[in-house]
Formats: sequence, structure tokens, C-alpha cells
Amino acid sequence: MHHTFGWTWSVHGQPRRGLAHAQTALRLQREAGDPIWEANALSAVGWIRLQLGEYDAARDACEQALTLFRRHHDGGGEAATLDSLGLLAFHQGEYERALEYYGRCLDLREGTGNASQSADTLVAFGDTHHALGHTAEARAAWRRALTLYDAQHRRAESERVRQKLLPP
Repeated sequence: MHHTFGWTWSVHGQPRRGLAHAQTALRLQREAGDPIWEANALSAVGWIRLQLGEYDAARDACEQALTLFRRHHDGGGEAATLDSLGLLAFHQGEYERALEYYGRCLDLREGTGNASQSADTLVAFGDTHHALGHTAEARAAWRRALTLYDAQHRRAESERVRQKLLPP
């Protein structure tokens, strides 16, 4: 329940309130001794701390989550955490590192057939290439994302990516 409340507050623009719930979820999962749920809670704490601009704490939580997800072979959790680490690296101007995180995340998501989140990752991958001045790579990633969004009837996302593909 706390995990859900943490996520809900964070996506509704109140990450500080969400953080308290995510931290409670983390404490409870550690007490329960379930490493996958602990990793999920760590990933949530990392995501919310990223939203709050608490980059060092975000990285620490995400790296702990990543270790647990890998140890227990949870590719979905690993992908979500890599996505957060990619965004963190992007915000810190570490674009090459962001590409590594996003590339691994995309491999995992595509490998499991997660087309919805693959599309989102492709947009971030394209944005990162764009930040590096890699225009062709950015446009290729955005086109792939657009194809997925169109197939999923995600009109708002499709339009957002179409805008990126317009000539400068």
C-alpha cells in the first residue's frame, strides 16, 4: 500500500509526500525479508529522490535496487531502475553514461516484449543522442518510438514525438 501511495503522490506533483510512503515501504519490505520487493521500494525511493533533485541519494538507492534486481534475475525491475539511472545521468549532463543505461534498459524491455515502456525509453534515448549532437541517431530512436506509440494508439505521446521530428 505504501509503495502505491508513494508512486501516486510522486506522479501527482507531490514527491515529498510520496517519499515518506516509499521510505515506509522500504522499511517494511526489509523487515519482511523479500529482496524483490525491497528492490522495488529502493527503486521507488530513487525515482522520487530524482524528482526532488536529490541526485546522490537517488543514485545510491537506485544502485542498491539494481544490485538486488540483478542478483534475483528480475529483468523488469532492472529495466525500470536503469531507466531512472539514465534520467539521473541525463540531468547531470553525463550523456554517454545515460546512453549506456538507456541502451541496457531498452535491451531488457524489448527482450520481454514490453513495447509500451520501450517506446518511452526510445524517446529518452533519442533525447540523449540529441543532447550529444547525434542528430541521425536521435531521429532514428524517435521514429522507432513514434511507430510504437502509433501502434499503441497513444496519441498524446505520438504528437509529442512528431514535434521532435519536425525540421529545425
